[in-house]
Amino acid sequence: MIPDQNNDGISDLLVQNGGNPTVGPGIWEGRIAGVLLIIDPANGQIIAGDTMPDGMESYMSPLAFKQPGEQELSIIFGSGGETFGGSLFMAKLENLKNGDLSSAKVLASEEGHGFIAPPVLADINGDHTLDIIAISHASQAFAIDGKTFRQLWTQKIPDTECSNSFAVADFTGDGVPDFFTFVSKGEWPNNTGLMQILFDGKDGSIAYENSLGCIGFSSPVAYDLNNDGRSEAIISINEFDCAKGYSGDIGEIENKLIAIDFVNGTEYVIDQKKRFKNVFTTPWIGDLDDDGYLDIVHCQYFHSTPYISAFLGLEIKRISTHIKMRSTRIWGGYMGTNGDGIY
Repeated sequence: MIPDQNNDGISDLLVQNGGNPTVGPGIWEGRIAGVLLIIDPANGQIIAGDTMPDGMESYMSPLAFKQPGEQELSIIFGSGGETFGGSLFMAKLENLKNGDLSSAKVLASEEGHGFIAPPVLADINGDHTLDIIAISHASQAFAIDGKTFRQLWTQKIPDTECSNSFAVADFTGDGVPDFFTFVSKGEWPNNTGLMQILFDGKDGSIAYENSLGCIGFSSPVAYDLNNDGRSEAIISINEFDCAKGYSGDIGEIENKLIAIDFVNGTEYVIDQKKRFKNVFTTPWIGDLDDDGYLDIVHCQYFHSTPYISAFLGLEIKRISTHIKMRSTRIWGGYMGTNGDGIY
């Protein structure tokens, strides 16, 4: 959601329209340039729009934000996909409203991979400006200074790919926000497993690494579940024969909702169910009924066909916990508690 752009008193939508998913991996013919749009949610009309400055496809959820002290909204958007390169761009919302993204600033670029997971915004260098932390589909993480646009650090996870966004919290306990995500082993569409990675916000070093579950594109959430002053990450994983990849007959499957405690390096199961999976859905955490206690909402998809991508219905679960809601920060859903990517 962005502020009202057509003076009808209703907030508008900033949304990305992607490429052509019917075109196979690595095939250029038939691909369509991504379009960034402002849409009136009251009637569906397009208020403004423009294609990606580089003419590439796009699948990344865009961000809109104001830096402290600024009056004008900035937007961040990305291009490229699993098998074609792209860039992470920044522009003013006014540029898009005028239908012209040609002057957008390139924040980072990748050859052979694009930017699919939306970045997050957090002050990691203490200058009271939101910095930009992103990860490309090539699993190259970038921290970009929000004031100078210079790279603060970069870190690559070799032989993996990433379509999963971050959960943000002070996981390491040093007062600097850190960034936790999943990366997939191998190459799309034959990814063969997952890795969980925690990037230290100070310098991008790997503060935690694990390999739980197989392919999945949900994103993590975070909260201090045990009141020890450090947030845990909550993740949804699928357990099956990872060697079968995304498009093979995977056989038996079990979905698990897991919490990772970074203080002692342990994981524990919150919920699990055989013959169910979660391919894309990020959990939600917060106080759903305003009773002062944490609720967890997550989705599990029924699985009976060989292919993990098949959809045959789902269950939506709410877990009412005994964990008290506290004033500490919470990263409660996809792109954060407020859905804006800002920590």
